[in-house]
Order: sequence, then structure tokens, then C-alpha cells
Amino acid sequence: MVDRFKTMRTIFFFCITFFLFGSLFASDYSKNNSRYRYDPSAEIQFNHQYALLGGIGDFFIRITMMDETQDLFSDYRLNYMVNEKYSSKKSLKRIEFGKEELIKQEGNTYFFSFTEDLGAKLPELVVVSIQNKSSGLDYAFDIPIKRPNDFDRTEIMFFREEEDIPIFEPYIGMKQKIRVVNFYNRQLPVHAFYYPTVFETARPPMVEEAGSTDAEIEITQRMTLSADDLFSIDQQGMVFFQTDSSGVLGKALLIKEKHYPTVRRVEELVDPLLYISSASEFNELTNSDNPKRALDQFWIQIGRREEVAKQVISNYYRRQSHANRYFSSYKPGWKADQGMIYMIFGRPDEVYRDAEGELWVYQKRDNMAQVRFNFVHARNIFSDNHYILIREKRYDRFWFRMVDLWRKARVRT
Repeated sequence: MVDRFKTMRTIFFFCITFFLFGSLFASDYSKNNSRYRYDPSAEIQFNHQYALLGGIGDFFIRITMMDETQDLFSDYRLNYMVNEKYSSKKSLKRIEFGKEELIKQEGNTYFFSFTEDLGAKLPELVVVSIQNKSSGLDYAFDIPIKRPNDFDRTEIMFFREEEDIPIFEPYIGMKQKIRVVNFYNRQLPVHAFYYPTVFETARPPMVEEAGSTDAEIEITQRMTLSADDLFSIDQQGMVFFQTDSSGVLGKALLIKEKHYPTVRRVEELVDPLLYISSASEFNELTNSDNPKRALDQFWIQIGRREEVAKQVISNYYRRQSHANRYFSSYKPGWKADQGMIYMIFGRPDEVYRDAEGELWVYQKRDNMAQVRFNFVHARNIFSDNHYILIREKRYDRFWFRMVDLWRKARVRT
């Protein structure tokens, strides 16, 4: 009887331990639904930057809690895991982190840094796990390390003007001052190349033929930054930074207005209407002598009533801001394939990531069947976050259905 009681107690203890900690050990990240990654209302917002030299990675992560009444250290468990592959069932190592790795706190935003020996054979990813102790919800974010289409990691990093806090976004505002450094040799000069180019807008998901290319771009300004120089530029565009200008490795920054990723100016509001307007409507919007009046008239025709039009306008441009926030690279996020789908279809219900790309799933809604979009991670010298949609003719009915809903003012969230 005693042995039986001990056995039951052991089983109970194991179950409780598994409930509390099991998700931390669960690997196979490719099966993890990380829809929260693109949800601006998710309780945890996450971003990262890192530099890599040999097998040593120097990581910086930023965690923002949406619930300001909670404390990150008291209410969450923080771990990172090194996984050989996205599909690995077991992590190579798991490390807890906390106050010792904290480098700064700004309100409910926490900045951490840590160094990890990833080994001579680089793993595909590092996973950062942020688990709510009360609900048990585990927010797991992957940091890609080695993917088939990656260039080698550049040693360039961007930092704030006066402190060693990285710039986590791939964009800065015009006239914003930052430091651009080779992380492992800060005395090396950095070369900067300015491109004023307006990059191509994504084509609809059913358009399979090749469109124009982003490759035809022109450098209009060159700069060399020494160790103590601050970088700033007063015009929009894209700047590509390299330590070796004869090679391909480098890192790009999008230069936008200070209010980016939100949108305010008329031209910022007109251009994304390409997705839901006819060719004649868009031509009229872009060539009007009074763009503001033409823009207002477009939305009034869609909303019929002013209060409805205001709600649809708010929803559309909120999605544009979120697309800019999540999918910006060397061009604004709304112009990227993922940003286009996000704007028209909204946040995906399911997101699965692996070394090859991402799968988005939208469940049945608005009299539409389930639809899946596959994005392939593509090699790009300007960005390691460049994904291309696998376009298929069958998407036409989903696309036109969603555009029709927008034009009937029936998309309310």
C-alpha cells in the first residue's frame, strides 16, 4: 500500500512538473502555432538582434508586456533553447535567463543580452520561451541562425546614439542619429550606400507571371563612417551598410518619416489603395489635382455613410501600420508579400515557421473556405527577413472575395 502511494505521488509530481515546465522542453518548433508573433494585442511583444563570429553568438532581445500590471520576472519564466533543427524533438541546450542578463528596463519593456557558444556546426535556430506562470501560456519566438538561403551573418549592428541598446527595427526616422558599428571590431570603418528607390509593390497572390524587379536600383550617395561617427540622413530611401564594399555581406536600413510605421501623409494613404481599387480608380487617385478630396471621395463611396467610412478607414490603415511594423525590410512592410496578405486578410489564425519559410492559415470565415498561404524565405543581400509568396491561380476567388468585402465596408476589424 505504501509503495502504491509512493508510486501515485511520483506520478502526480511528474504530471504537475510536466504541466508547469513541459512546454519549455517541447521542441519541434515547426509545429508551434506562433500566431502571436503578428498580433499587436498579444500579451508579449518580442524582437531581437544578434551578431555572430565563428560559433559565438551575441544576442540582444527586447520583451514588451502589454499588461503593465504584471512583472516580467515575477509572473513569467524566461528561457532560451538551442535547437539543431526547426523539427528537432529535443533541444541541444536550455538556459534560464533573468535579471543578470537585463541591461535596461523602460517601463514595461525589458532589454536583455547574452552570449552563447553555438558550436562549430551552427544550429538552425535559438528559441526564446516566455511562459506565463499563471495561465501556462508559452510564447516561443524563434531566432533563425542558419537557414538554407541565408548569407553569412554580417557583423554590422545599429545602436542608439548614446547607449549600447540596439535598433531592433529595420527602419529609422529621417534625421535620427544612430551608431553603425562592426560589433567585433568597432575601429573598422563602415561604408554606407544610399538608394532613393521606391521599391515594387507586391502583386496579388493569384498573379503568377513575373512582374517588375527590385534589382534595378541606383546608388546616389556614398559615405564612410569612422568609429566615432554618428549616422543620420534627411531623406527617405534605403541605406546599405558594409565593412567590405567589395563583397555582398551587409545590412540595410529603411529611412522613413518619424511617424513610421504609422501613416499620415496623403500619399502614404493613397498608395496602399492599389490593393482594393480598380485601375481607373487608382489612376484617378494618384493623378488628382486635389489628392485629399479624391481620397475622401473614394472612402465615402465605399462606406456610403460617414460613420461607416471612418470605421473602414481606421481598420484599413491600422492594418497598414501593423504590416509596416512586422514586415518592413528594405522596403515598407505593406509592399511586401506578407504585408499585402496581412492587410487584405488580417492576422492569420495559424502561423508555422521552419528553415524554409512560413505557412499562414486562415480558417473558414465570411463564407470562405479555409485558405493557406506559403511564404518561402528567399536570399536577399538587403534583408535576412525576405519572404516570397508562392502564388497560385486558385487564390483569385479568395482575393476577390476579400476585396469585395472591403469595398462593401464589411471588414470591421
